[in-house]
Amino acid sequence: MSDENRPAPGQARNRVSRYTDWSELLTHVLDDMTRIADLEARLLEVQLLNALDVAMDRALHQWVSGLLWLIGGLCLLSALIVLLQKWFPLWQSLALGGAVAIVAGLAVWLPMLRKAGKIAQPRKEPQLPLFRDL
Repeated sequence: MSDENRPAPGQARNRVSRYTDWSELLTHVLDDMTRIADLEARLLEVQLLNALDVAMDRALHQWVSGLLWLIGGLCLLSALIVLLQKWFPLWQSLALGGAVAIVAGLAVWLPMLRKAGKIAQPRKEPQLPLFRDL
């Protein structure tokens, strides 16, 4: 700010617009709004890309983890079948191994269905206040 535009001490500063007409002011306002919208769009893009990157990493880790669980389960099931073959014929060992796999699958699947609300939870019977203290 030059010395001639500075207010004297104790005097209020005169606010003089640097824009001389409304069209110039409107042009600058629209330019500023466009710049703000562009920056917001860039920020949203960066945030979405980061969220997508995290989601893809999580999905990949879950997929690999699930595959390793499947391979481990198959190895354990195979070991069980080979162990049972010492006492039973092969077809009975395979049947027992399959039954164990089905029961284990149901033991994992049913709690997930309950949590999702697809299987009704058992109702608790209301207790009368008289018998609560006994």
